[in-house]
Amino acid sequence: MEPVRPIGLIGRIGLIALTAAIAASRLPALSLTLHDWDETLFALAVQEYDVKPHHPHPPGYPLFVFLGKIARLFTDSEFHALQAVATIASMLIFPAVFFLARELKFRTSYAIAAAATTAFLPTLWYYGGTALSDVPALLLILVACALLLRGADSGHAYIAGALFTAAACSIRPHLLMVAAVPAMVGALRLRRLKPIVAAWLLALMGVCTAYLCAAYASSDPPFGYVKELGNIQRHISNTDSFRNPKRTPLDEFAPRVFLFPFGGGRTKFAVVVLAGIGLIDALARRRRGVAVVVAMFLPMAIFTWLMLDVTALTRYAVAYITMHAFLAVAGIEAIAQLLPRKAALPVFVVLVAAMTSQLIKWTWPALRLARTEPSPVVAAFDWIRANVPKQGPGVYVQLPLVYHAQYFIPDYTFHLIGDEKRLVDGDYAIGNVFMFEGDRTEHNDVRWFKRKRLQLWEVTRPRFFEIGIVPMHRIIRWQRGWYLLEGEGNDRWRWMGRESLAHLSPAPYGAGELRMKLHAPVDATPRLPVVTVVWNDKLIDRLNVPPSGDLDLRYVLASRMEWHNELRLITDQTIRPRDDGRELGLSLKSMTWTEPSSR
Repeated sequence: MEPVRPIGLIGRIGLIALTAAIAASRLPALSLTLHDWDETLFALAVQEYDVKPHHPHPPGYPLFVFLGKIARLFTDSEFHALQAVATIASMLIFPAVFFLARELKFRTSYAIAAAATTAFLPTLWYYGGTALSDVPALLLILVACALLLRGADSGHAYIAGALFTAAACSIRPHLLMVAAVPAMVGALRLRRLKPIVAAWLLALMGVCTAYLCAAYASSDPPFGYVKELGNIQRHISNTDSFRNPKRTPLDEFAPRVFLFPFGGGRTKFAVVVLAGIGLIDALARRRRGVAVVVAMFLPMAIFTWLMLDVTALTRYAVAYITMHAFLAVAGIEAIAQLLPRKAALPVFVVLVAAMTSQLIKWTWPALRLARTEPSPVVAAFDWIRANVPKQGPGVYVQLPLVYHAQYFIPDYTFHLIGDEKRLVDGDYAIGNVFMFEGDRTEHNDVRWFKRKRLQLWEVTRPRFFEIGIVPMHRIIRWQRGWYLLEGEGNDRWRWMGRESLAHLSPAPYGAGELRMKLHAPVDATPRLPVVTVVWNDKLIDRLNVPPSGDLDLRYVLASRMEWHNELRLITDQTIRPRDDGRELGLSLKSMTWTEPSSR
């Protein structure tokens, strides 16, 4: 490795200009509204910090929330306060990565390229405009690592690095894994016990102070906090980690974690190929700087792979995707060095610019969508506030939306629904509404609030892209004999056994129109089935299933007015597939219960 040359005046001016330009590029990434439930938890924490009800969830992210509370003094909402903290951190990522690269003794061109590539990785760019803690935590740990490496020559720098490590760990404790290697490298070279011990004693005091404040700011201090910490540890172990048998198998999850955790469409394949070239070149030439980078960030990737929620991978990966940027730039550098010396630097610059511009081009639509349109969650709760009076009718909210409801309609008496079968007839009164997440539903007359998936689906948690609000009296209640809703893509169905029962709410005008599309597995039954339809204990139809197996039924029926209607379906032929085990009679493609049409 060539010795690192100092940056001249012109170089410094260019570096300042590039820093300012990349900082300005953070502004188009500002999301119009919050989206993820963790953003809501942080916003609730800025209002009133209490880890026990998960404002925010354990371990509490005390430093991030504290910074948000300060920013709230200058902003109009908790969301904008936290967003300001994340955006300022995102603006500083470029100089932080450059600082780290220089401390790793990379040449200036490499350091600039690695810093720019990191700044424009899709997930980091996007999350820098949200109200989430990932980018601020990354900024702190990058600065910490650079200072710890500089601490090889300066005890004061080493102490500063330890304090920045404590700050990063006061947001995300597991970031200590990233700082471990720079801490050891700096300590081994410093060889002065006093500043090393002082540094980590101060860091320990800082972290302990942060989490003691979190514990005593929460209700039932400190035992309420300790209990919730134990609960979250059990949840991670049993639900999020590899110990959960229903989690994505480790071999299937590995490519997403180690190769493609940052989005980018087809460009991400080019980044990974270049990173592979860079890693091979580093091994062949024994490049110490690249080895330190891998040693810093790889443990975080392994930890994510083994322990963390697979649905939030793109967020958690922000903690280690700097490694991908360093390796990809190392790969470009290895390719450029195959050329004559005069051509190497221009080719290096062109290739880095091409890779970065493709990342920018791919990410831009996601940023534009988040910047210009409210998230479905926000739009749905805005509709509730605009159309449902606080004093009633009733608002029923699906359990995954609980934190959003606490934040957006705290002045409403809303009802949380974990299991729809526990609702009683009175809950289905006309006027009551039910808010739910996801587009896999058979509810009638749903008012949808949807967000186009596009690139945003690849860079954020794949949740809360479809929020529905349905009048409670339009909900069909699946009782005995029905199995869970199934589907593939836009094709959905629900199987029943030999006999089924469904409850339908009273029709407001005394009669309603029932429409059903059914399918019988005629290719596997001994003969064509006979289907019987019973409405409120009255036989209304008995028909033979045609050879196609399809039934398209329509009935205008008198409705009960005081309590629910009962629909019973009976078939005399069922099958029991070997690979399923269930008794299957009829497959319901669709069912609607509406006011009678004019036809």
